[in-house]
Amino acid sequence: RIKAIEAMSAGKCMVSTSIGMEGIDANDGIHYLSADNASTFAEKIITLIQQPELRLQISKAAKLYADSTFGYKAVSKKLESCYEHIINLYNVSN
Repeated sequence: RIKAIEAMSAGKCMVSTSIGMEGIDANDGIHYLSADNASTFAEKIITLIQQPELRLQISKAAKLYADSTFGYKAVSKKLESCYEHIINLYNVSN
């Protein structure tokens, strides 16, 4: 899963299996292309080679998704919210 997130974060268009994207809430056809067998995998790669505009569109969407979901700013906000919740719980109990 880390490899998929790293690839999307780098703005790479990717073909992955459904298992490879398990736990990542990205959308097939928008953030990546899904293929669960060798022939479909080859077809998707050929499609990306033949359609550079699709490749660019998916690459941009993948990067935006990865940055907004897993980027340091998004993770920092989640951590800050968690810490605030803990502090509020401590302040209420004292």
